[in-house]
Formats: sequence, C-alpha cells, structure tokens
Amino acid sequence: MSDYITWRLQSLGFNRHESAITAAVISGVAFLVVEIGDGFSHYGASYEDFVASAAGIGFLYLRNTVPGLGEKVDFRMQYIPTGHGDLLGLGDYSGKKFLLAWKFAGIEAFKDGPLRYLEIHTGYYTRGYSDWEHAAGIPRTRSPYVGIALNLAELLFSHPNVRDTPPASFGRYILRHIQVPYTYIASEWGRPSSGRGSARPSAAMRGCGRRGCLCLRRRQPCARRWRGAAR
Repeated sequence: MSDYITWRLQSLGFNRHESAITAAVISGVAFLVVEIGDGFSHYGASYEDFVASAAGIGFLYLRNTVPGLGEKVDFRMQYIPTGHGDLLGLGDYSGKKFLLAWKFAGIEAFKDGPLRYLEIHTGYYTRGYSDWEHAAGIPRTRSPYVGIALNLAELLFSHPNVRDTPPASFGRYILRHIQVPYTYIASEWGRPSSGRGSARPSAAMRGCGRRGCLCLRRRQPCARRWRGAAR
C-alpha cells in the first residue's frame, strides 16, 4: 500500500521524500484503523500486528528515499492458494510466505556478471494457526528460511531492447512485490521434528463441503485441503 501511494504521488509531480512521507502516514493510519477494528471482533487487537505493519512501512520509506536501496532489496509475498481464503486470498495466511530478496544486480561489482541473475532470500512463514488447520491436527510452526533464487525481473526485463518499455516497467513493478513460487531453493527451520505432513487430518475434516468433491461422497478427509496445508 505504502509503495503504491508513493509511486502514484511521484507520478503526480511530488518529489521522492514528500511522496514517501505522505504514503507512510496514510498507510500507518489505515493499518491502525484496521487494528482498532480487530479489537472489537473475535480476533482481538494485536500489538504484534501493528509493530509488523510499522516495520513494513518504515522499510518501504527507506527503500523509496535512500538512493540505490531499491535496486538492492525487495520486500515480497509469495502466495499459493490453499482453498481456504477468498478470491484475493486475504484470509489465507497458510498459503503465504514473506521475504526480503537481496539482489546481486543492485551491487556494482556484480551488475555485469552472471550473478546479477541471482538473489538471496531471507523469509518467514507460519503454518497451523488457522481454524481449519487446527481441526486437521496440523501443528503450529514458525519457520524462517534462507534461500537462493532467480532474479526474474533481471532475466526477463533487463535486455536493452525491452528495459524501458511499458510492459517491462509493469513486470518489474509486479516482481518487486510478488515472489513467483518454485523459483528458489531454501533451507528452512521450525518444521515439526517428524517432517512435512507428520500430522494427519482428524475426523473434523471429513468432508470439505464443496459440491462435487469426492471427499464428501466417500466420507474421507479432503486430499486437496491437506495438500494445501503442507505447502
């Protein structure tokens, strides 16, 4: 949100610092209002959520104001739907990972070499905190990870013939915020000691309720739900 507002204000003629400060204030107020609203719901207000939002806004302010920082690091989200969120995936936290992508392409020593097509990832995700995961017996885990990945923006849009075209600019903007799944390898921590898929769906998961799903007719745990949880 903050990054988009900054971009829109700059496109309207505001300078970098004016745009970044305005975007930070608007985003901070918006997230504060959301958190206050959560305080009146069954979720409850969470200072951790507010601190995380403030950290993200602060990072984007620095990224948009410190020269060269935007070329060196991105904050991204990866999302693989589990089938338990809405169309935008807003409540589907079990399909999401959040990460910082440290790009070799932004470092002067690597700009002209093959390493510019690679980047280092430091990320974090949780599993087992949703109601349906609890019913399935999936343990709660908090998993940081480190990996090495392809820099898709550099691979696809760095050629001089396409670099300055509108499609390339749009593509770089999207890839600055969205991590494409299966384009990296990572070492992860925080999984249950018995490994992926150690928990098994409970009786509460029998029948997902989807029309035409075989699990409902066979009175078996929904395989689609369980596969989504293990991602």
